[in-house]
Amino acid sequence: MNSLLFAIRTQVKKDFSQERARLFSLYLGNFPVLGAVYRVADCKNRRALKTFLCLLFGSSKGAQPAFPTGVQPIALEERGNEVRRISSLQPALQSQKVRRFRWKIRPRTAGFSLGYFLLSACRHPVNAWRILRFLHRLAGKYPLYVAMRAAECLFIYGFLAEKFRIQQPNFLLISTDANPHGTAAMGIASRLGIRLVFAAHAPISAHPVRIKCGLGIFYGQRSLEGYQRLSSEIGQTLFYGFGKGSVDDEGISQLRKICICLSKDPQLSSVKNLIAQIREAFPGVAVLVRPHPQTLVSRKILRTCLAIREISVSPSIAHDLEGVSFVLAGNSTVHLDVLAEGVPSVFVPTLDAVERPPLSFLQEGLVPWAGEGADWPALQRKLEGGFRGPESKRRLHSYLNQEYSFAEFLGKLEGAAKELRPPGEG
Repeated sequence: MNSLLFAIRTQVKKDFSQERARLFSLYLGNFPVLGAVYRVADCKNRRALKTFLCLLFGSSKGAQPAFPTGVQPIALEERGNEVRRISSLQPALQSQKVRRFRWKIRPRTAGFSLGYFLLSACRHPVNAWRILRFLHRLAGKYPLYVAMRAAECLFIYGFLAEKFRIQQPNFLLISTDANPHGTAAMGIASRLGIRLVFAAHAPISAHPVRIKCGLGIFYGQRSLEGYQRLSSEIGQTLFYGFGKGSVDDEGISQLRKICICLSKDPQLSSVKNLIAQIREAFPGVAVLVRPHPQTLVSRKILRTCLAIREISVSPSIAHDLEGVSFVLAGNSTVHLDVLAEGVPSVFVPTLDAVERPPLSFLQEGLVPWAGEGADWPALQRKLEGGFRGPESKRRLHSYLNQEYSFAEFLGKLEGAAKELRPPGEG
C-alpha cells in the first residue's frame, strides 16, 4: 500500500467513529462561538467551504518553522501525554542526542502557509490540483473534523518528505498512533526507510490501529497483542518495566484520601453525586479530583459544577497519588496507571458522559466495580483485605510488565537505540 495512503487511512480509521464524534461535540460545547461556526461549515451543501478549511488548517499545521535537520534522531510530540512519555525515555537516549520537536497550530502563520501553497501551485499546478481534488473528496465524504485531521496528516507527510529529502535522521521517535503527526511519521518512515520507534503512552489502546515501526515499546503483552491482531509491522519489541511485585494488591491499611480520576468526558452530575456519597460514607476523608490531561471540561467549570476546590493541576499522576488510599475512575486506562503506582483502583461506570464498552481489563474484573448507591464501607473492607488472587495477578501482569524495573528497561532501550543506526555507522 502507498505509504501516504496508509497514513491517511490510519488517521481516518482512528477519527471516524460515533465515539469520537460525541467527544468532539462535547469539546465544541465549551466554545459556543466556535461550535456555531463549525455547525455552519459542516454541511453537505458547503463542500467548497469545508475544502477551504481543510486546506487552511492542513497547510498551517504542515508548515513548522525551526524544524531540526541533520542525522541526529528526532522525537515528534504534540499532546502532554506524548511529551511526558518521551521525557521519561530521555535518560536512555542522551548518547543518541535526540532532538525534540513539538507540533503546534500556528494561527499567525496560517496566511503565510496558504500563500506558500498558492505559490507552489503556480510552480506545480498538477500537484496542487491533485491536493485540492483530494481535499474536496475528503470534505464530501467525512465530517469536517475528520476531513481536517486527514488534511493535517497529508500536509505533515509532505512537510516531512521535503525535510528528509536530502538528509534523513538516524531514527524517528513518536508516542501516538492517534494524532496526524504520528500517522504521517509512520508513513514517511516506511517510504524513506527511516527507522521508527513507537513508544506507547497508554497501557492499552481502546481502538488500536495498524502500525509500522522498527522498535515498539509497550506496557505489557496485552498491549502488543492488540496491535499484532491488526497485522502491524513491528520489528523489535520492548516492555516498560514496573518492577516485581509493584502492582500486587496488598490492601490498604488506613483511609486517608480518595482520588477521583476523570475521563476526557466526565458526567458532571454523576461525579457530583459520587463526591456527596464519599463524603457521607467517609466523613473527614479528603477527596481530590484529577481531570484528564486532555479534558474537554475546563477546571473553572469543574470547580463550579462540583462545588469542590481540591482539583489537581499537576501533570504527574504519581504526584497526585501521594497519600491516596484508593482511586475511583470511569472506563479509562488510568486504572492501570494507578495500579502501576501501587495504589488500588475502583471502576465507577457512571462517571463518563459517552458510553462505550468496558475496556478488556475491566471486563476481566482486574479492578472492583462500584455502581450507583454502592456499599462503600463494604468496598473499603474488600480493599483492606486485598482482593486479587493468583490468577487475577497473572492477568494483570500481562498488562503491566513486572519482569524488570524501569531503570533496567532504560538500559535495554539504550542498547536497542544504538542498534537503530543506519547500516555502516558505528
